[in-house]
Amino acid sequence: MKPLRSINLNLLPILRELLINESVSHAAEILNMSQSATSEALGRLRHMFDDPLLVQHGRQMQRTPFASQLLPAIEEAVQSLHTLFRDPYFDPAKSERSFRIGTADCLLFLFGAPLLEGIGREAPGLEMEFCNVSTHMINPLEKGVMDFIVAPEGFLPAEDPGFLKSELLFEIDFVGIACQNNKLADDNMDIEEYRKLSHVVYHLEEKSWTSLEAQVLSSIGVEQYNLAFVQQFMLMPFLLKNTNAVAIVQRYIAEIFKDLASIKTFTPPVPMSNTNIFLYWSSISERDPAHSWMRNAIIQAARGAYRVTSN
Repeated sequence: MKPLRSINLNLLPILRELLINESVSHAAEILNMSQSATSEALGRLRHMFDDPLLVQHGRQMQRTPFASQLLPAIEEAVQSLHTLFRDPYFDPAKSERSFRIGTADCLLFLFGAPLLEGIGREAPGLEMEFCNVSTHMINPLEKGVMDFIVAPEGFLPAEDPGFLKSELLFEIDFVGIACQNNKLADDNMDIEEYRKLSHVVYHLEEKSWTSLEAQVLSSIGVEQYNLAFVQQFMLMPFLLKNTNAVAIVQRYIAEIFKDLASIKTFTPPVPMSNTNIFLYWSSISERDPAHSWMRNAIIQAARGAYRVTSN
């Protein structure tokens, strides 16, 4: 066992990025280092651990079995060092931190305004960037490029990546919507009548995730005619104007836009279960005081906003 004084602790953050990205060039970019300096550091790390750590596999590099076993311990060590040297106090009134949050338009519509109101009042120097949510955000979240994701349960990959932390925000239910003058859509429809209607369906570009509606219909072997696919729940009520098409949206969206979009609601004749909405973040930020403060701000804004719309 090497004595601690013989180990250059500056190499640990470099090792972390190398093992996570499995790429010298990507690690160098994240670390704001030159590729030559990053390659030199990799050479020193290989000597330190007496293991190649990264090996060429075709046109890419892959972690060695030893490096894969090492990564969780390196993550913990880097986090501990961050905690050790971090200012233990966080003053939101003086902070100028930036946070990136991935979420959907319908969710940001719900909690965005109260979150900005609270941040503007308590932490006017903070900056937030909201990004369209994607299943591919799991890697940026792990690397710390993305701070938070607000998304439905099951949206992120099913396998537990270990570093992922989460908190339940609220539970949403769904209703059917149609134009007010649509005579075909009502609470008395059976599944056969329902599936024959034209449907406007929420669907991401990514094939790795399908909407709750599509999952339910597939599970009971029902096919429907999909007139249009959209990536914004907020647009769906307005797309139904003067059509016989129907859609399924969150109940709070239907209630908010009922008069503005001239829509009516109905109970879908398919079993639509409620969906849990979670806040996700990486364990590497778990003990960061600023991150913890922001996390609580999002939780309070989201839960408070949902209570208002559900009453």
